[in-house]
Amino acid sequence: MRGVFNIIKAVLFVAIFLCFIFVGSPKPKAQRTSSIYQGGSIEKLKVIIEVQKDSRVRVEEIIEGLSISYPAFSWTIDSSDIKNLSVSENGNIIPTSALEVKKGDLSSIKIPLNYYSGTDVSISFTAGDILQLKNGSNFIKMIIFDSPILDIGSTEITLILPDDASDSIENQRIYAIHGIENAEINNQGPTQLLYKTGYAPSTSSLSIEDAFESSKISYPLGKKIGSLFSSMGNLALTLLALPLPIAALFILFYFDIRFRNSVKIRRYLKMLKNPPDNIPPALINLLYEGDITSSAISATILDLIKRGYLLVVDKGESITFGRKGSDKDLMNYEKRIMDELFKRQKIKTDISEVKKLQEKELIDPMFQKAYKEIYSLGSDKGYFTKNPYRTKILHHFIGILIFFLSILFLIFIIIFFPNKPLLILTPFSMTVASLLILYLAKIIPPRTPYGKQEIERWLGFKKFLLGYKSITDRENLAIDYLPYAEVLGATEEWIDHYRKLPTQVPSFYVSAAAYISTEEWMIKTINAAREVSIEIEELKGY
Repeated sequence: MRGVFNIIKAVLFVAIFLCFIFVGSPKPKAQRTSSIYQGGSIEKLKVIIEVQKDSRVRVEEIIEGLSISYPAFSWTIDSSDIKNLSVSENGNIIPTSALEVKKGDLSSIKIPLNYYSGTDVSISFTAGDILQLKNGSNFIKMIIFDSPILDIGSTEITLILPDDASDSIENQRIYAIHGIENAEINNQGPTQLLYKTGYAPSTSSLSIEDAFESSKISYPLGKKIGSLFSSMGNLALTLLALPLPIAALFILFYFDIRFRNSVKIRRYLKMLKNPPDNIPPALINLLYEGDITSSAISATILDLIKRGYLLVVDKGESITFGRKGSDKDLMNYEKRIMDELFKRQKIKTDISEVKKLQEKELIDPMFQKAYKEIYSLGSDKGYFTKNPYRTKILHHFIGILIFFLSILFLIFIIIFFPNKPLLILTPFSMTVASLLILYLAKIIPPRTPYGKQEIERWLGFKKFLLGYKSITDRENLAIDYLPYAEVLGATEEWIDHYRKLPTQVPSFYVSAAAYISTEEWMIKTINAAREVSIEIEELKGY
């Protein structure tokens, strides 16, 4: 479980870092790469723009009478999604390998020329980002040139639309600034629009736009989603981000309240002086928590001590465990815990040292089987309506899936919607929801009527451990009931019963000290078991 969360924390940190870099920081403006000094003029610029049914746009730019003083000509294209690029000079195709293309908001093409005066250059390509779906209509906007550092004698732009286009004439626009003369709009019907300008100085800018209706254009799914997000206002984007984490939070609160109520000791519960059932402490932990925690491991170690399989050797500064007898009668998970125990012989007696232990990322498949065995025991007993192990794995899978989908969504937004920072709320809310679902994985599944009856009986026994009633018979109960106190969350209260009692050192506790109180050996034993249980719990891997 810790390993999974460490990975998620790392990915989340990288995602937040990317947000600050790509979204939080100021966006660089598109560079007009054609603004290198080239001088010269163009007699006439012809541009033919044809909208295709697949939403791509075919563009042909014919530059007539180009005269420059530099051996290479640079021109800009208003597209970062350029395909099928073809360039020719006086009808001769220029190899693509000879072109220098730099893609960006305004892509640039550097073209080597054979002639510097009166030459004709043709540039044709298809672009996938000129035509957009905006508010349910087809919208096209294209920068024809922007400060080309060339004087242009005249410009003629022909926009060809699908044969069912309508409302195009009403929405036809031309933007000619910085000294362009005689800009005008003509049309030859709703499917063919004409834009014209006269002389344009080298520092001028020209762009056109149009919106039209057509049922023959098919947009890819990405463009449709992009259009949906682009049309959303800030309030809509905020509302889109809220439902998922809020729903997950309410579910979390519901399960948490249900769990707390299920283990709450109520007045009507009958106090039991003896354990209501002879079941392993690890199984009680599963019944009580709905999960297998480190308490199940430490309680199992205490139970093995109680049953005579382990010795506790107090060497003053450290405690070690020793084997006593054969383990052939133990369950598989108990054998596995004992094997892991003896890999960690030196145990610190100060429980605060546990916090200094380095987390281990190694996952032991065999130990995963040991945990699964405990879950199977609980399922076979009929304590829960659903198998707790499968429920836990399902929650983990859903949580991790939503988390990584949120990361992919975040990257998608950073790349395609850098000017919509509020869209980040949606992947962020997905991340929050995924972490809540991962937390839900350890929330107890519903108990069956039999499971509810069993937990009530054990809560009645917990009353006894907590000291709801004066305890008079304490003979041999210190270690006998310590495993149950550990899994039921009553360890400290159980030890409190023995603070002022005469010393009773059990036979399994070997100490060189001249005197050791009952309270002291109980605390040292439980701390040692807890510390090794934390290390062992890392091996389960979820």
